Amino acid sequence: MRIAQATLSIIDDMWAQVVPGVQQSNYLEDAAHRLATGIHNQFDESVVIVRIFLAATYGELPNANQEYVKKLAESADVQSELKPAKKN
Repeated sequence: MRIAQATLSIIDDMWAQVVPGVQQSNYLEDAAHRLATGIHNQFDESVVIVRIFLAATYGELPNANQEYVKKLAESADVQSELKPAKKN
């Protein structure tokens, strides 16, 4: 299907098919992959590549991602810029 043919109903149906897999994902990367795959599969006549971008604060990242970012920041000597998660 082409994106130009998409209706709200088609997008809602695609979203309903993608959501369970996204919700079951243990990692942001897996959730993004499932969403991108759903979009690509639905609009394969128009879409060659799908990219998902997510902005998250350091403190909101999973522990494994925080550790990676910490090491990267230390290598650039900017670790003081990292902020822990805000407590509610």
